[in-house]
Amino acid sequence: MAVRNNEDRRVRKTKKQLRTALTSLLLKKDLEHITVRDVAELADVNRGTFYAHYRDVEGLLTSLEEELYAALAALGEKYKDRVSNEYAFAYLTELFELAGENADLIYALRSTTVDMDFQHRLNAELERQYLLPLLQTRIGGETEPGLALSYVTAGLVAVALKWIEGGKKESTETMARLCGNIITRGVGAV
Repeated sequence: MAVRNNEDRRVRKTKKQLRTALTSLLLKKDLEHITVRDVAELADVNRGTFYAHYRDVEGLLTSLEEELYAALAALGEKYKDRVSNEYAFAYLTELFELAGENADLIYALRSTTVDMDFQHRLNAELERQYLLPLLQTRIGGETEPGLALSYVTAGLVAVALKWIEGGKKESTETMARLCGNIITRGVGAV
């Protein structure tokens, strides 16, 4: 059993090295100019090790994105039927924890043209997973929350990016409280 854990630990370590290398490279050059060799060298692994886990650089990036979407889906599923202020705060706190854990990837893809689909899908996942049900309970009635939903999602993503760019100095609870207050009571609540 211990051998399996060591193998799993080595695989996790290698994948983390590859992730770090790719996100570092994305800050310096466009995806189409990043080679497997670039990633492997920066990660300090051989290319064979890279290919043991991924088909190509795009495959690595897609895998990282899919892991993030899966984590968002799990978080949304956890809170999907819980839209009270208490649960909204808990959701937003965990959302900022997730953003903090994935800051390298989010920051690398934040404003590049690497993958605009990533940015659109990230917003769509946030909307669908939790923000839509939250706003539907806040707006109530027959009002369509579409425009408000776009506004809240774009604002939440912008605040998270600013938080990441600023070095994540504020706690996740502080960020959740700030965003929760804006969502539930408007900008005047700040």
